Amino acid sequence: MDFLPLDFLPFSYPDDTVRFHQWVSQPYAKFWNLLGASLEEVHQNYQKTWAEWQAVSYWGQMGNDIVCYIEVYDPLNTPLKHHLPFTESDRGFHFLLAPVSQNKKTGFSRFVFKECLAFLFNQLNVSRVVVEPDIQNKKIHAMNEQFGFTHLKTCWVDSKCCKLSVCQQTHFQEAENRFMRL
Repeated sequence: MDFLPLDFLPFSYPDDTVRFHQWVSQPYAKFWNLLGASLEEVHQNYQKTWAEWQAVSYWGQMGNDIVCYIEVYDPLNTPLKHHLPFTESDRGFHFLLAPVSQNKKTGFSRFVFKECLAFLFNQLNVSRVVVEPDIQNKKIHAMNEQFGFTHLKTCWVDSKCCKLSVCQQTHFQEAENRFMRL
């Protein structure tokens, strides 16, 4: 794969909310449930999410391009705590690619996802990554499976039916090794 490594830059609130709003208001981001939301609604939603879920957000930058957005949160501070036992070193993870551009190469999405997980495990010292994507989000379920996530249960979190899955660092490393051979 011929991609530059990703650098992770902290999300700067409120300055970065305009870009984030542009991303989540497009049809490809429908599972973020912000289609049609105003900039002010996105502000309010994310102030609440960051506060309640103690989320920290980052932009993934490749060269000069911002290529993804991630949120990292403590699942002990979320409704997920009612569905699974968690430890202090577990972290939840939300992932959004930048809107598609003409110059994306085959394997780009997988590469960016791999880089995000490597950041969580290697830079943030997470022991287990937790995800809860909408049950209908087939693309992210396939990506999660490719990178070592294990589906544990289907449950309701807030207003969505989600597929609660986890990834241990050893499972990610095995998947990363497979990915590097592609």
